[in-house]
Amino acid sequence: MANTLVPFGWRLGRLENVWDDMDRVMGEMFGGSQPKVDWAPHLDLSETETHYEVLLDLPGVSHDEIEIEFKEGDLWITGKREEERTDEERSWHRVERRRGTFRRVIRLGDDVEADDVEAEFTDGVLAITAPKVARAQPHRVEIKP
Repeated sequence: MANTLVPFGWRLGRLENVWDDMDRVMGEMFGGSQPKVDWAPHLDLSETETHYEVLLDLPGVSHDEIEIEFKEGDLWITGKREEERTDEERSWHRVERRRGTFRRVIRLGDDVEADDVEAEFTDGVLAITAPKVARAQPHRVEIKP
């Protein structure tokens, strides 16, 4: 009986699973055939006049296991968190920490300087800064006599 500790525990987290399913389906529809994805990390996305910033929570993930690509206006973040194996037998009452392959695809558009995208990984948080293309500023044109 997996749900003996939490009544109706099987219902908890269903909304999160719906978002994971939507992310997977959209990736399959628009990204061609992609490898299986086990989970999608939570993220924050913000924008200023000069750049986009994406923050992803990736505790327990090694920076060597993360790949970032910017292609056709989309920021692709993929990687994996290894499953922890133990030799001892256990009866698990909750398994909430996601493991396996993850992917997030964020549509930023074509106004990103792809060559200048930067990433930093500190204390389990991946911070990605994507600068926007500098827009030409309007200026007054003098009329010569």
